[in-house]
Amino acid sequence: MLNGQIGQRVLKDSIKNLNIKSGRKYTKIMNGNSVWGFVANGDGILKGIPYFKGDVFKAATWRGPAKHVRGSIFDTNTNWFHWTGPTYR
Repeated sequence: MLNGQIGQRVLKDSIKNLNIKSGRKYTKIMNGNSVWGFVANGDGILKGIPYFKGDVFKAATWRGPAKHVRGSIFDTNTNWFHWTGPTYR
């Protein structure tokens, strides 16, 4: 029971610290002082790989996404992310 209570508290704290900043190509999702990930605002190409509106990327740096798409906000399957950020595929 204690682990469940700690997990719920961490999740609630994470949601309180969530910030969103829209840019020209991506929307940056920040959790406190770290970047959770990036969401594509439209279709495009990143380092030679096409992506579509709603695709989610891990953060490569504070200012930009990693090369490969990790999931999509429109996907009904939720196994591509955790509260800590998008997972590797």
